[in-house]
Amino acid sequence: MDFSGIVDEIITEAQRRRDSGEYSLDTLEHLDAEFDRFAPLTYRRTGIDGAIRAVESAAFISVEVPTAASRRPFALLKEAIKRATAWYHLHIARQVTTLGIQITRPLRMLHESQQALEARIAELETVSGPTSTMAATIAHKTVPRPTLGEEPTRAMSEAMSSAEGRVLLVGVSEDQAIAVLDSGVNAYVVDPFDDIHRAEVRHESPIAHLRVIADDVLVGVVLANDLVDSSSVVDRMSLLREAVRCIAPGGRLTVLSAEPIRWRSTADAVSSDLLPGTPWAPETWRAVLDHLGSRSETITEVGGALVVVASIA
Repeated sequence: MDFSGIVDEIITEAQRRRDSGEYSLDTLEHLDAEFDRFAPLTYRRTGIDGAIRAVESAAFISVEVPTAASRRPFALLKEAIKRATAWYHLHIARQVTTLGIQITRPLRMLHESQQALEARIAELETVSGPTSTMAATIAHKTVPRPTLGEEPTRAMSEAMSSAEGRVLLVGVSEDQAIAVLDSGVNAYVVDPFDDIHRAEVRHESPIAHLRVIADDVLVGVVLANDLVDSSSVVDRMSLLREAVRCIAPGGRLTVLSAEPIRWRSTADAVSSDLLPGTPWAPETWRAVLDHLGSRSETITEVGGALVVVASIA
């Protein structure tokens, strides 16, 4: 027997009768009082905030013991006992009430944290939810992908050729990864989907991979292509911040990006309108890298691409 289904049906039917006015106001108040008495956490009806308020109300202990009786002598006896033990009842009530209040405070704090978390999730869903994903999917069908010749790839590999240690390649094509490996660099690739010949590939999200790497353990990071050309400002800044954090002092961050003017000249209206971001100008790269603590930057236009090389302080 599906008890949860039966309970849901009862709740649905009761709500229908409540909304239709079939129950009188007195009946509803009586039912509410009974439900609150035996099941105070009626969160389906009042929400978590209402349930916490019910706990707070129930935490108050009254010392006003009823003394009514059918016969007067009994009523007098009850009143005498009440007065004689009032000090004891008050002492117990204070302790129990204090305990109830202390219990509900963490509940209230948890509820406020939950509300803050729900607000943050709603904000993130607005920025990167289904609507944002749909727009990016449509735009990527027509996004310009300029063919980068050997010159930008050679410039990128030369910038990393002197690296003595572990280098992370993110967003690179197979040709670009092979060029870096051929220059003698100890590099590996993070790509969520594709395998690359001769390369050690981690099939993970780039930002998730960077976030689990400790500080100052890499000698270099390469970011390339669509990962930096069409990602949103927030995603791009997050990726750059994490990359710089992972690079040891004296290491290098190299970015291979499309030249913005050329990119815009080949972009159609759909891509321009719907893409989360577009390639940055050299001035933007300098401003961002300076803010992230880069010691110096070299930005070169090579074969329709920008090769950005930043030395990390």
